[in-house]
Order: sequence, then structure tokens, then C-alpha cells
Amino acid sequence: LRGAPGPSGLTTDLLRMLCRLECREGVFLCEAIAKLAKRIAEEPLPAEFMEAIITCRLVALKKDGNKIGPIGIGDALRRLISKGILRVCMDEVAKACGAMQTSCGLSDACKSSAAALQKVWDDPKTEAIVLVDAKNAFNGMNRAEALRTVWQRCPRLAQALENIYGF
Repeated sequence: LRGAPGPSGLTTDLLRMLCRLECREGVFLCEAIAKLAKRIAEEPLPAEFMEAIITCRLVALKKDGNKIGPIGIGDALRRLISKGILRVCMDEVAKACGAMQTSCGLSDACKSSAAALQKVWDDPKTEAIVLVDAKNAFNGMNRAEALRTVWQRCPRLAQALENIYGF
């Protein structure tokens, strides 16, 4: 777990350090985070409850043509909980995604994919590579349909998605 702090200012390094404390407070913190993750994964929770967890810090990112696009940085606690929930469901997610998501569950998947693509590009036998750019695919999808599909293909993940993304 790495990355910039979200709205609370809690950094991933501090969260990691606190969770590794070898005292009752460290154990208590880990147990509390685990209980919260379990509730998010298994129970429908009110939006007011989830708001503090899912709030993001927006950062302006300069794009082509002097345009600016926002990047949302979620809080370290939400990222930790999401990663934990996904780790528990990973086999189901990989099965549900099938061949459509070749990097599902792999560490540094984007970096590995880029390195593999570079290797193919550097091969003198390669004549062309087709690049497909699915712009803003997450925000452009039909979220209600996506959630129905998740309930069918990976039900253990569906409640967490409903809570976190507020479908």
C-alpha cells in the first residue's frame, strides 16, 4: 500500500507503522480496521456512514490542450480496506473477469504489461502494435448494470462496491 495521503492526511507509511505496533493499541487498531472492512463487505451501510471513508482529495492534473482534469486521491484507510476486501475475493474476481482482465491480481501489473509491450516493440519481427484507448471508461459505464453483473458473477464483492461507490 503506497500513495499520497487523502483528506485525513493519514499517510500509508504512518498507517503501516501504526498497524505494525507490537502493543495492544496496534492489535486493537488492526482488529478495528478488519471489523470495519467486514461490515463494508457484508452489510448495506447508510451513505452518511460511508461518506467519511470514501471522501477523496481532488488534485488538478494538467491535460492536453491546457485542459485540467481532477484526480481523486482516496484516503489511505479506504485504500487499505478496499485492498483487503479485494484480496479475500480475488479468486472470484479473476474467474468473473476471465480473459478480459489479464492482469487481475498481479502486483505491478501495469509496469509488467508496459515492459512486455516494450519487449514486443523492440523485436525486429514486430511490424505494428495496435493501441486501444478507452477514455474515461470507469466514469462512462452504466454503473447500475455493472453492479447487477457483479452481484451475478462475484457476489462477495458486490456489497462492498455498493457501499463504496454508492450505486
